[in-house]
Amino acid sequence: MHTQHAVWTQWADSLKKWGMEGFAAWALEAGAPLGLLGAQLIYIGQPLLSPFLSLEKTSALAGLLEDRTEARAFIDFLKNGAAS
Repeated sequence: MHTQHAVWTQWADSLKKWGMEGFAAWALEAGAPLGLLGAQLIYIGQPLLSPFLSLEKTSALAGLLEDRTEARAFIDFLKNGAAS
């Protein structure tokens, strides 16, 4: 769980840097019904994503999309300014 939150902090920092934290939270909320499909696409695409993201980060992203509770927790993490 600590590793997960370390990844979340990195993602939140990057999203905040680009001013995209609100959009990311909205996209996760709006795309919740497609989360499982997105997770499967990430698992399938891991070899293609490996030059850009580590296995740890792609697995964390897929897990986030797969589990609505985890996605909701990350949305709350973004909205509560955890990347401050």
